[in-house]
Amino acid sequence: MKVLILRFSAMGDLLLTTPVLRNWKRCRPGDEVHMATKAAYADVLQHSPYLDGLHLLERTDAAKHIPAGQPQPAPLNVLIRTWRGMGFDAVLDLHRNWRTAQIRLALPRAQWSCVDKRNLDKWRFVRSKQPERAVPHIVRRYLDAAQPFGVEDDAHGLDANLDKSVREGVLAALPQGFAPGAYNALVLGAKQYTKRMPGPLLEALCTRLRTPLVLIGGPQEAPLGEGLEALAPQRILNRAGKVGMLASAALLSGARRVLAGDTGMMHWAAALGRPVCSVWGSTHPALGMYPYFGGPDPIRAYQLAGGAMARVPDLECRPCGKLGKAACPEDHFRCMLDLDPQDLADWLEQGQRRGMVLAPDRFLGE
Repeated sequence: MKVLILRFSAMGDLLLTTPVLRNWKRCRPGDEVHMATKAAYADVLQHSPYLDGLHLLERTDAAKHIPAGQPQPAPLNVLIRTWRGMGFDAVLDLHRNWRTAQIRLALPRAQWSCVDKRNLDKWRFVRSKQPERAVPHIVRRYLDAAQPFGVEDDAHGLDANLDKSVREGVLAALPQGFAPGAYNALVLGAKQYTKRMPGPLLEALCTRLRTPLVLIGGPQEAPLGEGLEALAPQRILNRAGKVGMLASAALLSGARRVLAGDTGMMHWAAALGRPVCSVWGSTHPALGMYPYFGGPDPIRAYQLAGGAMARVPDLECRPCGKLGKAACPEDHFRCMLDLDPQDLADWLEQGQRRGMVLAPDRFLGE
């Protein structure tokens, strides 16, 4: 059987599809498995041993030169024409949006299965702040969508698919005092403002740390990273805006512990098997996007892997959205500013879960 799996964005969401790819090939080794995603996220999956084809979506006006031998990006209408001639027997829709609806109309003969996005449950949670039950983790819902094809979970968590030469090169280039296992990592950025740890909290955290710390982020976090590095340049190394996504992931792979907001690098840390403390601002782990380590009980597996969740308890205004917001609707941003930097420092340096670093939540079984 020839199958096309659809998930166009974003970085973290692509990492969360890796158990589906692995388990599909494990349960159906004779199938030809193709994946479609946006060209910007090709690096997440290009080294997957479970893919027979990678198809990259790109706007016509954003086309870039791709070296020969690599998948060539194309706009959706071109990809659809290609897929019509490939004879796909099945399509697994893990995105379920207007683009995938177009594809479904174009490939009517294929057997389709779609992820249950649980948008009504999420909307009720955001509105009432009191969900009837936690939304199942998105990886579980992806695997449920694949179950009609005979795909079963092996409970082994995410795959990083990080090229060994990239990892070794990045870690070998670290300065003295930042050997793998000797430093912790702090992820600075997130797409939405209300999922980012604010500058004052990060400054207070960095002044409390005594062990080497590597800062991870994109170009937009570079000024913040430079300011934090200046607090203690002998033990804080800023790599925000200086290296790309794969090099940032390589830096996470060498970290003893990782502190990150609800963002793609949080999922990279989980895929690499690193203990990660996820910091929750306006979003909530009960929406089903916390770090995933597999197992029959994902929350328990996360804790057994040394992970923790940091959040301010008893906030009546959270969650204010399922994906974060550009500004705090209440104009106080207490979900981040009220976090205790000492709790975060104690977890990073000693793995201690106390105070807000493991705020109990009945919706997560804690």
